[in-house]
Amino acid sequence: PERARFLLALTGPPVVDPRSGRSFPLVGLEAATATGDVFVGEAQLAIPDAPGPAALSHIEVASDGYVAGVEVSVKVLHGRPQQLVIDLRAPDGAEVTLHDRGAGTATAEGGEATLGATGVWATYPGDTQPAESLDALLDRPAGGTWTLEVADVDPSPTPGAPPSIVGWALRLATG
Repeated sequence: PERARFLLALTGPPVVDPRSGRSFPLVGLEAATATGDVFVGEAQLAIPDAPGPAALSHIEVASDGYVAGVEVSVKVLHGRPQQLVIDLRAPDGAEVTLHDRGAGTATAEGGEATLGATGVWATYPGDTQPAESLDALLDRPAGGTWTLEVADVDPSPTPGAPPSIVGWALRLATG
């Protein structure tokens, strides 16, 4: 169920039925055939405006192995993604910045895009290069609590839909 949830929630732009207006997930072939264990984090978490605390979402990984490969899919809804810093923290405290106040990406057509929302909808290092290399997480213990931290670091107002972590997933290869 974790892998299915990841595939349905975090791959490909949704397809909108023109008759009903309902959105349906599109499963990407690359994600469906990828190797490694997939873990899905807590979703639909509000991101407080600056100077508030960062939004934290966690994934528990039960593994005795060490990280041999890592890929992170993130969907964050925010009207001004250049106000965001997104970090991934490993169980041993090692941290990598995925997004550092960059322009972000537009949401896919249909679904949230009909609201004119933008955010950070990316797979690191797949379709987007992280601000810092994920190689810093290699050879570290895979087991424990992984944390996605999303901070709004600019007190300017955020237009559009309320900022939130829509969802995220972590794919780990262990050795």
